[in-house]
Amino acid sequence: MSKSSIKTRVLILTEAKKLIAKKGFQAASFQKIATACKIHQPAIFYYFKNKEQLLDAVIDDIIIHSHQVVETHTSRALDAKQKMEAHFWGTLSWAMEYPDESIILGLLYYYASFQKDFQKKYKTILERARFRIQSILNESMHQKLVHAHIDLKETSSLLHDCLLGGLVNCVATGKEKDQIKLLKKRWVTLLKTIYLA
Repeated sequence: MSKSSIKTRVLILTEAKKLIAKKGFQAASFQKIATACKIHQPAIFYYFKNKEQLLDAVIDDIIIHSHQVVETHTSRALDAKQKMEAHFWGTLSWAMEYPDESIILGLLYYYASFQKDFQKKYKTILERARFRIQSILNESMHQKLVHAHIDLKETSSLLHDCLLGGLVNCVATGKEKDQIKLLKKRWVTLLKTIYLA
């Protein structure tokens, strides 16, 4: 793909994210995206055969981007406990810096509750997110930083769900400072029950 093609694809994804975040998945028509990009609607079909392919690309782009932001935080951690804390801060930073992306993930979770098309996407993202946390917990266990009796799978699900719920709450309340402080406090309290002093 040429530089100009890559640039156009990125523009389409960027404008699609903005539209989806503001109006929802159904309102993000190819025509509205093309208008926002200042290109002809048929040009979008060069990159995406249908709306499902576009939505998959948007979601993939968001996941890759959030992982990159989180990785910049976790890569500096000295041990697995710091990595877990950095995972939380990185995820929170991503959600605050890129609100359209965090809103879209929230929409995905919502739509998955009643639309089968979104359930598979949601399940895949959920499993990957919990696995990432479980990997850090596994590393923590090897470093003898957590209580020996914890169930890695259950604990990773609990940590993920706490983080996800907190992010949804922050997005829904407009990222109020009090909500962010409360989320941080709850996360620290939860980690204290898992990690040794």
